[in-house]
Amino acid sequence: MFVFQDLYSAFIKKKGYPFYLLKEMQNYMKYCKLFKFEYGHEHDWLLPLPGDWHLLKNFQIALMKPYFDAGLKELAKVSGYSVAAIQACSKFKKTHYFIVEVWEAMYQTMVTKFFEHSESGNEPSTFTHTELIALVSDTITQTCCEGNIENKITEVLQSLQESKEIILFMEFIQKCANTNATWKFWTQFVFEDAFAYINLYIALRSRNWELRLACLKLMAPIFSAYEHFTCKKIIAQHLADVLAYPSSIVEQLKKGCFSVSLSGRPWHSVAIDEAHEMAINKDCKTSIVRPTEDYINRIATYMPFRAKCLDNLKTQLFPEDKNPVEKEHTIICELTSVKVYNENIFEQMQAIKTSGLLNVTTSTCLENPLCHKKASQEQQCDLLAFRDIGQSEFDKYIDYYILRKSSIQVSQRKRKLSTFGEVKINKRGFSQLQKDMKLVRTCMQKKITMVKKIKATCIISS
Repeated sequence: MFVFQDLYSAFIKKKGYPFYLLKEMQNYMKYCKLFKFEYGHEHDWLLPLPGDWHLLKNFQIALMKPYFDAGLKELAKVSGYSVAAIQACSKFKKTHYFIVEVWEAMYQTMVTKFFEHSESGNEPSTFTHTELIALVSDTITQTCCEGNIENKITEVLQSLQESKEIILFMEFIQKCANTNATWKFWTQFVFEDAFAYINLYIALRSRNWELRLACLKLMAPIFSAYEHFTCKKIIAQHLADVLAYPSSIVEQLKKGCFSVSLSGRPWHSVAIDEAHEMAINKDCKTSIVRPTEDYINRIATYMPFRAKCLDNLKTQLFPEDKNPVEKEHTIICELTSVKVYNENIFEQMQAIKTSGLLNVTTSTCLENPLCHKKASQEQQCDLLAFRDIGQSEFDKYIDYYILRKSSIQVSQRKRKLSTFGEVKINKRGFSQLQKDMKLVRTCMQKKITMVKKIKATCIISS
């Protein structure tokens, strides 16, 4: 409560701001909700906004639950990633690169299968696979050099959507998903689950508010299905809060005020909580807790960077006060990182092709050809329906807690959905036979230890 009072006196009372946008996760969101519920409309100046980067990081963990043992584990080995780090999502940057690489490898494989199917059919397409990739990549490269990225890419995408190839491609994907369970599973990964993750990342970098909201709606069912109750609550409450935001706040959010640019370059913005982690937490948090000489030196090094960030922020907020000379920013990619990125995609595509993961066949059984494993009936039902299950639970939560419909019953018990991974047997799940075997082993170990002690005593006494 004292924190909110300090915010009110510092920003609302002294500086005269009508609203304060609080960007945080979990605890602050919960306390902010309780604070506003207790004190009513007199504290409508406080507007909570969830941390987008933390949602993105938590979505990596949720995304790995259904897909890691279904094929991502083997693809991580092929690309040279640490399997343990990818499964635990302990390194955000590495996991992000891996998800993007797998998504692109899957998408390119599907496009290749479509063109192979078109060439064997009666209606050959206008483009080949290589020509289509070259068209998009050359356009993006040329656009990056010119500096007019967003408008040019929009024109290219609109021209592609108007072509018959896109319609035929989506019909081909839908047909394969209807006749093949494995295709259906990975189609959802490419066009819904990983697609939502990548587009939220793009929305933060490009400061696209509408795209951000659309991605959060796609991510909520995955959080709900795999027991991320906190993220589910945060998204549901945030979508309700957005509808109650003042029009002036919504207009500013649509202009991109939900993210910041530390460098002042377009398409390089970061979420506010991400900027906090990159700057303040990284350089100052540990120095306050453990003030050693090394961390004090870090603060001294950080101060010029902070001054530069404040100057960039002032330029973005008050462009009329200062008319800086526009600098020509060119996107310079390190050749080594681009080469590694393309090599990883190529190796993953080869692994997918060799294993037959996305073969155009008719099959009702969900399988992982990369490790020659087929899903059981229970695993297949859960893996093919987890999004629908999560969407149903999310809708019930909104109806009961947000819309206050008393006729809806919502239970917060954990739902253990089956995956390709091995079922972990906890202590309560041990059968009586396993308990007896464990008791026998313990008794035998104690008996052997006692015999050794008696033997050693006899030798010493003799």
